[in-house]
Amino acid sequence: MKLSRIFLMILMTVVIKLCLSGCNKNTERAIRNCKIMSLIAGSNVYVFTYNSDGKLNSFIGSTTNKLTYAGNTITITSSSGGTIFTVTTVTLNSNGLANNVSVTDAAGVKLSNTLYEYNGTELSKSTVTNGFGGAAIVTTYTWKGGNMISSQTGTNVTTFDYFNDIPAQQGDVWHVVNLQMGYELYRTKNALKMMEASGVILSNTYKFDAAGRIVGIIDISRGLPTEVNFLYQCR
Repeated sequence: MKLSRIFLMILMTVVIKLCLSGCNKNTERAIRNCKIMSLIAGSNVYVFTYNSDGKLNSFIGSTTNKLTYAGNTITITSSSGGTIFTVTTVTLNSNGLANNVSVTDAAGVKLSNTLYEYNGTELSKSTVTNGFGGAAIVTTYTWKGGNMISSQTGTNVTTFDYFNDIPAQQGDVWHVVNLQMGYELYRTKNALKMMEASGVILSNTYKFDAAGRIVGIIDISRGLPTEVNFLYQCR
């Protein structure tokens, strides 16, 4: 009888461990199979659609932005009411990050071109040239521990801080920035906590649902909160 109890306790321990492992994997799998379908910020609503490969197909806010893919190139056509405003051509590097972004108007006149340079997957430098001339705008970026901690354009410096206990994921600030551009520039290790520029601090807190997804961001700047919420669709 004593042996049976010991065996039963061992068996229960193994089952519990397997269950927890399986539950965690199921939760992770469920999160991976979910996509942000809409972003609500006050009266502003952005809607996102995806193709059968799970890639962003369009994002709609004040304009409709449709994406097409060809090899390592993304073309983003921005329009409203059938009128095309801009066409953005994005060339991706071997890591799937934007290497060059060229913007033209509907007639094909170049408005701007931005060249991005990386150290591995860490953005190190961007050079923006205006299609109508003028000096290029160069920004350099500094990273530490897998996170971008500062950017500098001329004498203007912006610093960034991160949550050590919240990994970068869908719904964090940099993910939303990438999503609203239609291509990826920033691939950090952790979720952004705070940024400071010219003495102004913007702090972020995240809201999570029971599945562990980020469903909202509360930004506070100069004591004023702004809330952004997300709606997901899961496969």
